[in-house]
Amino acid sequence: MVYIINMDNRSCAIVDASFWIHLIKVDLLSLFLEYYKIIIIPSKVEKEITWSESFKFIIHTPEDIKQYNKLKKDGIIIVQDPKHIKKQLESQVSKDSGELYCIALSEETKYILFIDNGRPYNYCKENNIMVANIIEFILFLYLEKKISKKEVFSKIDLIKSSIPVSCLKNIKEYL
Repeated sequence: MVYIINMDNRSCAIVDASFWIHLIKVDLLSLFLEYYKIIIIPSKVEKEITWSESFKFIIHTPEDIKQYNKLKKDGIIIVQDPKHIKKQLESQVSKDSGELYCIALSEETKYILFIDNGRPYNYCKENNIMVANIIEFILFLYLEKKISKKEVFSKIDLIKSSIPVSCLKNIKEYL
């Protein structure tokens, strides 16, 4: 496995909802922002992230929504949609999903895409779209000596229920 993430401090990243939620859950947003100064979110993904704000009675605003709204207000998160979605992409990724819009935007802009595992991730790899998932980002931080091996395992433990078992096994072998 090779984990290459654009190191330009002024760089932009496109982020999908699942990656965003995991990023906040494992408390790595501040480290993410050291590498990516602008986060681009398609409007479809914004709706996925902030959907609970539409509830008539909301008792508690989740941390991922609080952070999203703060960074959007600060101009770090920018909402942008792709100009075009290829038919080939529509046939490979769930129609009208956040992943679909993220991948199309990444193809247009050539910015790295942070997304979850699965078909959309595999599509990106197969089509030479620069992509990474939360596990790859965590391992990248370990290789950069930003977090320890112990922290890697504690952060992965927080999200392990949504990570494929095969991926978890690969991490243990890698470390």
